[in-house]
Amino acid sequence: MTYQTDILLVTATEIESQAVLNVFASGTPPAPHEIDGLVYFDLGRLHQAGLFLLQSPKMGSSGLGAAQQSVAKGIQALHPSAVIMVGIAFGMNETKQQLGEVLVSEWLRPYDLQRVGKKIILRDSKPDASSTLLSRCKNAKLLWQGAKVHFGVILSGDKLVDNLDYRQQLQKFEPEAIGGEMEGRGLYTACQEARVDWILVKAICDWADGNKNNPDKDKHQQTAAENAARFVRHALEFTPYHGKATAEEESPSPAPVFPVRALEIAVNRQQQEAFESALIKAFPTKAALERMLMHQMGENLEAVAGGGALRDIAFQLIQWASSCGRLVELIRGARSENPGNSELQVFCRQIGIE
Repeated sequence: MTYQTDILLVTATEIESQAVLNVFASGTPPAPHEIDGLVYFDLGRLHQAGLFLLQSPKMGSSGLGAAQQSVAKGIQALHPSAVIMVGIAFGMNETKQQLGEVLVSEWLRPYDLQRVGKKIILRDSKPDASSTLLSRCKNAKLLWQGAKVHFGVILSGDKLVDNLDYRQQLQKFEPEAIGGEMEGRGLYTACQEARVDWILVKAICDWADGNKNNPDKDKHQQTAAENAARFVRHALEFTPYHGKATAEEESPSPAPVFPVRALEIAVNRQQQEAFESALIKAFPTKAALERMLMHQMGENLEAVAGGGALRDIAFQLIQWASSCGRLVELIRGARSENPGNSELQVFCRQIGIE
């Protein structure tokens, strides 16, 4: 038998799964289906959209049974047009946030891949969530009367963080982060490979401050998981979902459902030095380079390139962009930020960037 759905909801723990089952209950128990070693629950249809639930066998993003493998198998088995990760997360600011508040990813900031030297520099990309799903969530918030919803950057790594010093270190990498969790990197990796929309919706159950195992742990996790599930349901039912075209509407070569970065290029030492020189002349102060990087790539210069002299920072910035497949994005971003700089224009023509 062949199964297909519009939206695949993915969880990582029993508490998260139970919350989804409770919130999306339709009166009859959901039918379980085992496909290629994983069990999926058919949640029926919600406002014209078919829904299935998959609980990843293991927490985290990488490794057998973790999010990346589970989501990839789920996409292969059910061919969804969107995957939504639902569950619990840690918050970043006890003075501005409260337990149970909902976090929605505009971006993810994976933090496991690092360059460790005098300073630690994150080397992974900072992917954007699906603009279609993000738009739906932001508009749904206008009519939402539940827990407060925050949109922003969510940290993601395989570590179960329960140490205030470590949380604060992560916050230095990404000062705008609104929370952190463990499965997001696997979600976006699997979805980007398959060109499927994705977004992460989780709610705050603790502060990653060494007090996870408090007497109210289960209660806080249940509340957070249910709040996240309720917001997802609200976002899906407040207007019909049209993520998947009918067979008659589908074109032979469908366009990607979210932007894919341009193919990367390789530059030799002489070209790298030329780009470094052009960057310094186009952005002659650290502040100017910081603004460009934030405006064009949504990145924090200090986090990716460290400190020091401007030439050293420019060199580290280029090295970082090359290592995480974002060099073309950096070159185009610099040219876009300062289109009148002749050296950047000449450099782009020399290496074939339109």
